[in-house]
Amino acid sequence: MTQRNDTRGSTLCIGLLIGSLAAVVTALVSLPLHSPHDGLLNTGSVVSAALVTGAFSGLVWKAMPSGQARLIRFILVELVTFGIVVGAAFAAETQIDRAISFVLPLVAITIGIQTIGIPLLAKADRLVRWQLVIPALVIALTIGAVFAGVGDQESGRLELPPRSTNIGPGGYI
Repeated sequence: MTQRNDTRGSTLCIGLLIGSLAAVVTALVSLPLHSPHDGLLNTGSVVSAALVTGAFSGLVWKAMPSGQARLIRFILVELVTFGIVVGAAFAAETQIDRAISFVLPLVAITIGIQTIGIPLLAKADRLVRWQLVIPALVIALTIGAVFAGVGDQESGRLELPPRSTNIGPGGYI
Protein backbone atom coordinates (compact mmCIF):
# COMPACT_ATOMS: atom_id res chain seq x y z
CA MET A 1 0.00 0.00 0.00
CA THR A 2 1.28 3.46 -0.80
CA GLN A 3 2.02 5.92 1.95
CA ARG A 4 0.73 9.43 2.14
CA ASN A 5 3.03 11.60 4.19
CA ASP A 6 1.05 14.81 3.87
CA THR A 7 -1.77 15.46 6.31
CA ARG A 8 -5.27 16.61 5.45
CA GLY A 9 -4.58 19.94 7.21
CA SER A 10 -1.44 20.60 5.18
CA THR A 11 -3.12 19.80 1.87
CA LEU A 12 -6.04 22.01 2.79
CA CYS A 13 -3.52 24.76 3.65
CA ILE A 14 -1.81 24.24 0.31
CA GLY A 15 -5.14 24.32 -1.54
CA LEU A 16 -6.24 27.50 0.20
CA LEU A 17 -2.86 29.18 -0.28
CA ILE A 18 -2.79 28.39 -4.01
CA GLY A 19 -6.50 29.23 -4.19
CA SER A 20 -5.74 32.62 -2.63
CA LEU A 21 -3.03 33.27 -5.21
CA ALA A 22 -5.40 32.25 -8.01
CA ALA A 23 -8.14 34.40 -6.47
CA VAL A 24 -5.97 37.53 -6.44
CA VAL A 25 -4.78 36.99 -10.02
CA THR A 26 -8.24 36.26 -11.42
CA ALA A 27 -9.78 39.13 -9.45
CA LEU A 28 -7.33 41.57 -11.00
CA VAL A 29 -7.84 40.08 -14.47
CA SER A 30 -11.62 40.32 -14.06
CA LEU A 31 -11.55 44.07 -13.38
CA PRO A 32 -11.35 45.21 -17.02
CA LEU A 33 -13.92 42.61 -18.12
CA HIS A 34 -17.56 43.58 -18.40
CA SER A 35 -19.55 41.39 -16.07
CA PRO A 36 -22.66 40.06 -17.79
CA HIS A 37 -24.48 40.10 -14.43
CA ASP A 38 -23.12 42.41 -11.73
CA GLY A 39 -24.95 40.69 -8.91
CA LEU A 40 -23.83 37.17 -9.82
CA LEU A 41 -20.54 37.48 -11.71
CA ASN A 42 -18.35 40.00 -9.94
CA THR A 43 -14.94 40.09 -8.31
CA GLY A 44 -16.38 38.76 -5.06
CA SER A 45 -17.81 35.66 -6.72
CA VAL A 46 -14.58 35.19 -8.72
CA VAL A 47 -12.54 35.19 -5.50
CA SER A 48 -14.99 32.85 -3.76
CA ALA A 49 -14.92 30.38 -6.64
CA ALA A 50 -11.11 30.38 -6.73
CA LEU A 51 -10.90 29.72 -2.99
CA VAL A 52 -13.45 26.90 -3.12
CA THR A 53 -11.77 25.21 -6.07
CA GLY A 54 -8.38 25.67 -4.41
CA ALA A 55 -9.55 23.93 -1.23
CA PHE A 56 -11.22 21.21 -3.32
CA SER A 57 -8.07 20.67 -5.38
CA GLY A 58 -5.92 20.44 -2.25
CA LEU A 59 -8.19 17.76 -0.81
CA VAL A 60 -8.28 15.92 -4.15
CA TRP A 61 -4.46 15.87 -4.14
CA LYS A 62 -4.56 14.36 -0.64
CA ALA A 63 -7.10 11.70 -1.63
CA MET A 64 -4.97 10.41 -4.50
CA PRO A 65 -2.50 7.64 -3.74
CA SER A 66 1.16 8.58 -3.98
CA GLY A 67 3.05 7.33 -6.95
CA GLN A 68 3.97 8.11 -10.52
CA ALA A 69 0.38 8.31 -11.74
CA ARG A 70 -0.70 10.78 -9.03
CA LEU A 71 0.17 13.87 -11.06
CA ILE A 72 -1.55 12.51 -14.19
CA ARG A 73 -4.70 11.71 -12.22
CA PHE A 74 -4.65 15.14 -10.60
CA ILE A 75 -4.32 16.87 -13.97
CA LEU A 76 -7.25 14.81 -15.28
CA VAL A 77 -9.42 15.83 -12.31
CA GLU A 78 -8.49 19.48 -12.89
CA LEU A 79 -9.39 19.15 -16.59
CA VAL A 80 -12.74 17.63 -15.65
CA THR A 81 -13.31 20.51 -13.22
CA PHE A 82 -12.47 22.95 -16.02
CA GLY A 83 -14.92 21.15 -18.31
CA ILE A 84 -17.70 21.27 -15.73
CA VAL A 85 -17.26 25.01 -15.19
CA VAL A 86 -17.12 25.68 -18.93
CA GLY A 87 -20.25 23.57 -19.38
CA ALA A 88 -21.98 25.62 -16.68
CA ALA A 89 -20.87 28.81 -18.47
CA PHE A 90 -22.37 27.53 -21.73
CA ALA A 91 -25.60 26.73 -19.88
CA ALA A 92 -25.58 30.20 -18.30
CA GLU A 93 -25.05 31.76 -21.73
CA THR A 94 -28.64 30.76 -22.59
CA GLN A 95 -29.85 33.13 -19.86
CA ILE A 96 -26.98 35.63 -19.44
CA ASP A 97 -25.29 37.19 -22.48
CA ARG A 98 -21.46 37.09 -22.50
CA ALA A 99 -21.22 34.59 -19.62
CA ILE A 100 -18.72 32.50 -21.58
CA SER A 101 -16.45 35.42 -22.48
CA PHE A 102 -16.35 36.43 -18.81
CA VAL A 103 -15.97 33.00 -17.22
CA LEU A 104 -13.66 31.19 -19.66
CA PRO A 105 -10.45 33.23 -19.19
CA LEU A 106 -10.96 33.38 -15.42
CA VAL A 107 -11.51 29.66 -14.96
CA ALA A 108 -8.53 28.92 -17.23
CA ILE A 109 -6.29 31.09 -15.06
CA THR A 110 -7.65 29.65 -11.80
CA ILE A 111 -7.40 26.00 -12.82
CA GLY A 112 -4.00 26.59 -14.43
CA ILE A 113 -2.53 28.13 -11.28
CA GLN A 114 -3.97 25.36 -9.12
CA THR A 115 -2.89 22.54 -11.42
CA ILE A 116 0.70 23.76 -11.35
CA GLY A 117 0.85 25.17 -7.83
CA ILE A 118 -0.63 22.40 -5.69
CA PRO A 119 1.73 19.60 -6.78
CA LEU A 120 4.72 21.94 -6.52
CA LEU A 121 3.81 23.22 -3.08
CA ALA A 122 2.90 19.72 -1.86
CA LYS A 123 6.59 18.84 -2.14
CA ALA A 124 7.31 21.53 0.45
CA ASP A 125 4.19 20.97 2.56
CA ARG A 126 6.13 21.35 5.83
CA LEU A 127 6.66 25.01 4.99
CA VAL A 128 2.95 25.74 4.54
CA ARG A 129 1.21 26.52 7.80
CA TRP A 130 -1.98 28.30 8.78
CA GLN A 131 0.11 31.33 9.80
CA LEU A 132 0.88 31.81 6.10
CA VAL A 133 -2.54 30.81 4.77
CA ILE A 134 -4.69 33.10 6.92
CA PRO A 135 -3.07 36.36 5.72
CA ALA A 136 -3.31 35.12 2.12
CA LEU A 137 -7.02 34.41 2.63
CA VAL A 138 -7.56 37.82 4.19
CA ILE A 139 -5.84 39.53 1.25
CA ALA A 140 -7.86 37.55 -1.32
CA LEU A 141 -11.18 38.11 0.45
CA THR A 142 -10.44 41.81 0.92
CA ILE A 143 -9.69 42.24 -2.78
CA GLY A 144 -12.89 40.37 -3.62
CA ALA A 145 -14.98 42.53 -1.29
CA VAL A 146 -13.41 45.87 -2.23
CA PHE A 147 -13.62 45.34 -5.99
CA ALA A 148 -16.94 43.44 -6.12
CA GLY A 149 -18.72 46.29 -7.88
CA VAL A 150 -15.75 47.99 -9.53
CA GLY A 151 -14.19 47.73 -12.95
CA ASP A 152 -17.01 47.12 -15.40
CA GLN A 153 -15.98 48.44 -18.79
CA GLU A 154 -17.98 48.60 -22.01
CA SER A 155 -15.91 45.88 -23.64
CA GLY A 156 -16.78 42.29 -22.77
CA ARG A 157 -13.54 40.99 -24.22
CA LEU A 158 -10.06 40.81 -22.75
CA GLU A 159 -8.18 42.75 -25.43
CA LEU A 160 -5.70 45.51 -26.05
CA PRO A 161 -7.04 48.98 -26.83
CA PRO A 162 -7.47 49.73 -30.54
CA ARG A 163 -4.39 50.98 -32.36
CA SER A 164 -4.51 54.62 -33.35
CA THR A 165 -4.26 55.30 -37.05
CA ASN A 166 -2.67 58.32 -38.60
CA ILE A 167 -3.27 58.77 -42.27
CA GLY A 168 -0.34 60.49 -43.88
CA PRO A 169 -0.06 62.17 -47.28
CA GLY A 170 -1.46 60.09 -50.08
CA GLY A 171 -3.80 58.11 -47.79
CA TYR A 172 -1.12 55.70 -46.49
CA ILE A 173 -0.87 54.70 -42.87
